[in-house]
Amino acid sequence: MKIQTTKITLPPIGLDTQIQDAIEGENEETKLAVQDKKEKVKINLNRIVSINNSPVRECWIKEGNLHYYMANGKGVEYYFPIKYASIEIDIDSEPTITCL
Repeated sequence: MKIQTTKITLPPIGLDTQIQDAIEGENEETKLAVQDKKEKVKINLNRIVSINNSPVRECWIKEGNLHYYMANGKGVEYYFPIKYASIEIDIDSEPTITCL
């Protein structure tokens, strides 16, 4: 018997305007989208199952980046900017609110 879970994906923000944003600064719409994504990530840290299509475990936020260990890794810490990451969340598991 296979149990099916429900997952959502938070897509990358601003990949197509990355250079323009670095030169001119982010517009208000992008800033709000990034803030919203960071809030969703913070609320769902223990529900994150993959980042950029790679299975992960033990995620945490530090300096605007999402830090994590690869699910099959040997304890090496990785990180990726929340803004540019594709983040998959298992919405069937229980959330944990984390104070950072």
